[in-house]
Amino acid sequence: MPLLLSTIWELCLFRRGPDALPGAPAFTALALLINLILSTVIGLSLGERSLTGALSGAVVATAVLASGLWFVLMLRGLTARFPQSFSALLCTDAVLSCAQWPVLLAWPENGTAPLLMLAEVGLMVWWLALFAFILSRALGVGRTHGTFLALGLFLLAAMATQSVLGGTP
Repeated sequence: MPLLLSTIWELCLFRRGPDALPGAPAFTALALLINLILSTVIGLSLGERSLTGALSGAVVATAVLASGLWFVLMLRGLTARFPQSFSALLCTDAVLSCAQWPVLLAWPENGTAPLLMLAEVGLMVWWLALFAFILSRALGVGRTHGTFLALGLFLLAAMATQSVLGGTP
């Protein structure tokens, strides 16, 4: 387990690719379960109205991410890379969510917190760069293509989540 956590951390630091993670479906299922639980707990701690709402948001965002990843891998004939690529996205999302959680909890009601805003922007840039890195490695495309794909998946997931939860983006 410590070796696996070290591998995930190295992935977060752009030192390893998604292929460094286990390709077993059981690992992907475990990463999915951990990510959904963590996303739900974070949503509840940040004021999500109900367990159902928090879990629904997590499931919708994850489903959009999974289907988008599957689609682009299918277009390139690389669906065999799905388990490791999806696991990489889920594991790095969990790590960055844990880093983002205290920032969001400390956010003041009036929203004026320049240092917290800087931390949030930094984490979002890291998130986007990391997803772009994983997608570019999984698809065998350049970092620019990976960035546009990551941004597109992120926006689709956000819009779908807001649509399901009935909020405004």
